[in-house]
Amino acid sequence: ISAFYKRMDQPIEVLYQPAVGSIQPQNVDRGTVYGLEFEFRRDLRFLGGRFDAFSLGANLSLIHSEVTIPSAEMQVLRSFDPSASDRRELLGQSPYVLNADLTYDRRVSGTTATLSFNVVGERLDLVNYGPLPDVYEQPAPALNLVVSQRLSPRWRLKLSAKNLLDPDREKTIGLNDRSLVYSRYSDGRSFSLSASY
Repeated sequence: ISAFYKRMDQPIEVLYQPAVGSIQPQNVDRGTVYGLEFEFRRDLRFLGGRFDAFSLGANLSLIHSEVTIPSAEMQVLRSFDPSASDRRELLGQSPYVLNADLTYDRRVSGTTATLSFNVVGERLDLVNYGPLPDVYEQPAPALNLVVSQRLSPRWRLKLSAKNLLDPDREKTIGLNDRSLVYSRYSDGRSFSLSASY
């Protein structure tokens, strides 16, 4: 278990300004990120002989981030909502990150296989200047498999299967009663087979 704290001077955001119809970077005065990380790894041989070559690992980060909204932007926000907060989350920072893997490693035969899973929480993707809601990237879980086999002391065969779940990668604009889709696409699955010497 570990804890972390970061204080940033003038972190960068990506800002959409409707008045001029442009997306551009801006620096905000200051930002902070802090949280906890839990990491775990365990071989599974305690389950019996069949599991001697297996191990399970995971890590989970729980994160709080915030930046101070620039005063010019706050004036616009408070003209529409006098109780608007002067802080928001850091652009691109998820409130949680989860990674997990199941690994098979048989050294005698030279066979290894890893099934890995990753997901990150909703994160701010684009700041809208003024009263328009901001754009958020939604979670898109990833599942990958890599299998490797030693063929000889110098040759190895490797099979990779990436993005097996192939989720939609979606960005949304949140309103009080619903969310609107800002963009949606999928990366597709990819498979590769390679031999190395």
